[in-house]
Amino acid sequence: MLKAPIHKLSSARKPNRTSKLYRTHSLSRELPFGGVLDTNHNFQVTSPALTLLGLAARLAPAQLLMATYELCGTYSTFMPCERAESLLSEALAQRLLSPFDGWRRVAGSSGSPLDLWKRSPLLSVEELKKTTLQLEGFHGVKRLRWAASHMTGVCASPFEAQVSILLGLPKASGGLGLAFTNNRRIELSGQAQALYQKTCCYADLFFEGTETRRPIALECQGASVHGGEAASLNDAARTAALQLMGVEVIPITHEQIRQPDGWSAIKRLLELKLGVDTGKAARQKRAETNLRYDLFERSIA
Repeated sequence: MLKAPIHKLSSARKPNRTSKLYRTHSLSRELPFGGVLDTNHNFQVTSPALTLLGLAARLAPAQLLMATYELCGTYSTFMPCERAESLLSEALAQRLLSPFDGWRRVAGSSGSPLDLWKRSPLLSVEELKKTTLQLEGFHGVKRLRWAASHMTGVCASPFEAQVSILLGLPKASGGLGLAFTNNRRIELSGQAQALYQKTCCYADLFFEGTETRRPIALECQGASVHGGEAASLNDAARTAALQLMGVEVIPITHEQIRQPDGWSAIKRLLELKLGVDTGKAARQKRAETNLRYDLFERSIA
């Protein structure tokens, strides 16, 4: 989650004094239509695309790609402070906010609220690519265009985004260069529905089948959400339904991809299941090391 200072745009040639709470940037040219949005609180905010442009100049490529996945995805990560938690509870109690309107907070296996929220995408990849054409000449637009061009699809969690980056980026950028579909909808047969009690399900990362192997669903299982007996039973029923549909399911955890030994094992498993070569030249290995540092170790300042 990004913290202070807040970045403020100003049309004045000489921006106002910058403090620890905010930094002011002067605009040297007119923003594209829709770049600034009105709110009901007597201030304006930048659009999702323009917000990403502001981040592009100061984030590492992998971090910018993560931010792009978040704004184009169906999730956000935000941990309210104690005061904000209190205000949210009061607003819900007074019915000023609806728990089903807009953002929905995800609860962990213990029932406690997490910093993960579900919502509709704020921006589509197509809209972002179109906006970058209107932002030609702005500082950071090339980085933003790079991020938009390397998104593999719509993700539902930060974990899914990290895995998509590690698997989808070209080897020269530190990834594995694999082709897959994010959140692939799979219609369940009658027998599969009898196992899972639903008409369809979604595969986090879906690899199409070939003449020599079955389709593969790579499932990103976060311990805080998938832990507990009820969640385990639900995952087991879902896995059984997919296997009945001829889809092989491979569950992976965040700890597995974060730890070097676990990541090496995951790559070996992908070699065996997908029939791909995950080997890399020395320069590609260095790029992978840098990528993993940006994804797991580097903080967003």
